Amino acid sequence: MKKGNLNRVKEVLLKSRSILITTHVNPDGDGISSELALYLFLKKIGKEVVVTNRDPVPEMFAFLPGVDEIHVSEQPPGNPDLIIVTDCGGLERTGLKIPEPCNPKVIVIDHHLTNDQNGEINLLDHEASATGELVYHLIKEMEKDCPAKMDYPIALCLYTAIFTDTGSFRYSNTTPEALAIASKLVSYGINSWTVAEQVYESKPYATLKLTGRFLQTLGISPKGRFAWGSIVKEDFQKTGTREEHTDGLVNYPRSIRGVEVAVFFREMDSEQVKISMRSKGEVNVAAIAEKLGGGGHHNAAGCIMKGSLKEVRKKVLRMVAESLQDEVPEEDSVEVCG
Repeated sequence: MKKGNLNRVKEVLLKSRSILITTHVNPDGDGISSELALYLFLKKIGKEVVVTNRDPVPEMFAFLPGVDEIHVSEQPPGNPDLIIVTDCGGLERTGLKIPEPCNPKVIVIDHHLTNDQNGEINLLDHEASATGELVYHLIKEMEKDCPAKMDYPIALCLYTAIFTDTGSFRYSNTTPEALAIASKLVSYGINSWTVAEQVYESKPYATLKLTGRFLQTLGISPKGRFAWGSIVKEDFQKTGTREEHTDGLVNYPRSIRGVEVAVFFREMDSEQVKISMRSKGEVNVAAIAEKLGGGGHHNAAGCIMKGSLKEVRKKVLRMVAESLQDEVPEEDSVEVCG
């Protein structure tokens, strides 16, 4: 992250009158927590600020301070002179429809390796564990010129951002910087178990039923270097679940001994599939996702593709197999884990 960009973002924020904060479609813990932390701080210094997301907040993040103040709509209220996009590359990834007369400045705050830098000012650092890290540094920089200070609610949001995007400090992006910032945030009175319980230990019964259906679809490559599983629309109908309840499913095939890349396929409709990829080796899944129109991190990436589940799965698995010098099983001889 460039220090100069940090100062530019601070200056623009302090001068702006009306601010809109948003994140990507289907928001995750980092996107939601980062926008809320920034929202809470800007409110403290007297700014006119709103948070609007196209999609609702997953229930596991309902404990976050300020979450009830998030507007869920494609059409943001008011006429902001500044839009802050967190955890993605630009406005086009938020799903929001900004009215034509509105011509605000756009700031992008993001840590993704494949960020397309579509903001007028881009606060980027792909080595940061989470966008929450960047928001932490921004708030600390703003404290130098503002009477307001970080408090428990803001710290809770930022801790959750880092906690979730590092997989509760298990993933390879758990850097010394991430741990140092998390330690400072805990000093504001955060109970780390409370966050872990809310995010990972409070699943609805229906989620486990969905997990069971997912596990029945697991497949593994001939050499055992990659594995996959899928969810179809019928699974949601049968279990009474929603997309948000698929969070973490990709970790099951990744946990298989010897597997280096896991792929999760979610059928959105008969001609559209969402793909999530996870790597625990040297394979850069962001590079694969980018070729398919998506992006992400070295070890966590995804995309959305047109086509049937069968067609998309075949194409994606072929690309993964090539990257691992492995093979894709024949359709009628897919090895199922169990």
